[in-house]
Amino acid sequence: MGRSFSLLNAVQFLDALNENLFKYIVVYFLIFYQGHKNTSTIMALTGAIFILPFILFSSLGGLFADRFSKTKIIKKTRFMQIALMTLALLFVAFRLGNLIYLILFVVTSLSAIFGPSKYGIISELVTKKELLKANGYIAAFTFFGIILGTALASLLDTLTHQTFTFMMIACIAISILGTFLSCLMD
Repeated sequence: MGRSFSLLNAVQFLDALNENLFKYIVVYFLIFYQGHKNTSTIMALTGAIFILPFILFSSLGGLFADRFSKTKIIKKTRFMQIALMTLALLFVAFRLGNLIYLILFVVTSLSAIFGPSKYGIISELVTKKELLKANGYIAAFTFFGIILGTALASLLDTLTHQTFTFMMIACIAISILGTFLSCLMD
């Protein structure tokens, strides 16, 4: 497997890590400002908002992947993620509470649009003989990113003493790294 596939896998890993890190930052942020009595509602609403875009927009991502360059879609969604994470930082800094749900919805909408291009481009980056192995790597690194993002949220919450602006800086840094790596793809 070549360099472009390795970069794609790294970009996907960082996307999964960042989405899950951000989701739990949203949860911790809202619980901190709305109180522990609202934890169940916050968890349910965050989970629903996190999943809904995949149901609504994955097919749209497929249409885009058929019509436009998959590489360009990947790069554009990464640049948009930087902007959204920066906006989320402002929402957190100014304690704009429930508006952060909107950012979470748009961030996961980008991932739903990114997904079909990510999977569709694999066959263009590896040989037919490597295709199953490549899909396995993408799946494994996606789940590793999900697990690591979830754990990293708790760690950052503890290390920063619930300083959510510092936690959001980690999301921005991950977005920048993912975008940089996506720009190296052919």
